[in-house]
Amino acid sequence: MIEQINTQTTTVTKVSTKTKILLGIVIIACIGAMFAIIGGFKTTQDNYAWTYVGQPRFTNAGSTNFQSLAIDNNNVPYVAFIDSTDQPSGVSVMKFNGSFWEDVGGIHGLSTSTANAPSLTISNNNVPYVAYTDFSVPEFVIRLRVKKFNGSFWEDVGAPGNSFGGVSGYTRSIGIDNNNVPYVALHDYNYKVTVIKFNGSSWEIVGIGGFSLGTVNQISLAIDNNNVPYVAYMDFSSNDNGRITVMKFNGSSWEDVGVPKFTSEFAQNYSLAIDNNNVPYVAYADSAYNFKITVMKFNGTAWEVVGTPGFSAVDTSNISLAIDNNNVPYVAYAGNAQGSRAILMKFERSAWRVVGRDAFSCWNVGNLSLAIDNNNVPYVGYPDACPEPNYSNYGRASVMKYSSIFSSSINNSRSK
Repeated sequence: MIEQINTQTTTVTKVSTKTKILLGIVIIACIGAMFAIIGGFKTTQDNYAWTYVGQPRFTNAGSTNFQSLAIDNNNVPYVAFIDSTDQPSGVSVMKFNGSFWEDVGGIHGLSTSTANAPSLTISNNNVPYVAYTDFSVPEFVIRLRVKKFNGSFWEDVGAPGNSFGGVSGYTRSIGIDNNNVPYVALHDYNYKVTVIKFNGSSWEIVGIGGFSLGTVNQISLAIDNNNVPYVAYMDFSSNDNGRITVMKFNGSSWEDVGVPKFTSEFAQNYSLAIDNNNVPYVAYADSAYNFKITVMKFNGTAWEVVGTPGFSAVDTSNISLAIDNNNVPYVAYAGNAQGSRAILMKFERSAWRVVGRDAFSCWNVGNLSLAIDNNNVPYVGYPDACPEPNYSNYGRASVMKYSSIFSSSINNSRSK
């Protein structure tokens, strides 16, 4: 009897050993498969996660020389642009409805006269506002105009065709505060900075008009969480022309943020943004580094470089800066030595890194615009220069987004 038990015990022991071996093989195989899957996802995210939002080149040919992108609180992207396919060249706005891009307020629903340089923003209650230069006919007076979409049609904000300024089509920037009060920064007829806001019945000057020390070029506006407006501009007040100055409104007057003209040398194509901690950032093409990108932020005492100066691989144009909900700054730009293709970089782990594939768009993107939704997904809109042989697609608008969600990789939905 004892002998039989020993035999049975020995048999059981042998089976247990085989089971352990088989289990070990299975575990090793599973681990290998897991690493393969993770590696596959990483490769897909790094190289193929740029996807078109809806149909690429969704506007008429040649229609988007000037473009502005914004995203509402429901993560719906909007694009405002100059539609030059008809005359006069007016402002049009489109949004992505989840399936395709549709006109907001109808084709040419926003303006019927010749227009230029639309700047788009969206309020907290998802109302889009557009500021643009209006060339009225027959008097052909150049003036600022602001409209909002009321759910049915575009209506003037304040008196139509107000004449607070703007002799150039490139010098207005619109923003909206947490109380849904719209602000517009522009240069007046003396080429100095003026900021206006809508008080519910009319536009009023914030502080004093023409508050910059000298003449300016290109104005960028941002508003912090305390409803304090900031402006960045190229300052021509002395011999060291072309450096950036940032000012903010302290409740009674405009004051410098740090020292004026804080960039080391001439700067261009700059963009201003403010994070959730009310820290202002400026991105610009830095002449000290052959017009590669430098980003600086104000630390409460002085302006400091974020990462390294001149961090982009090539000289740049058409810079757009945005900051996500985690206070991570992103910069979109056209790389001039890379065929002016769109590139997106973000600052993480103490360095600027390319997001997804480098130079993800077709060549010669022109004016581009960056926005980030509430899920920290970046979107880039631009005039798309992917032509057919007859160039029929040249200048149509495209919007792309970068998503690192695994399901996007599994579905293999990516740009080529």
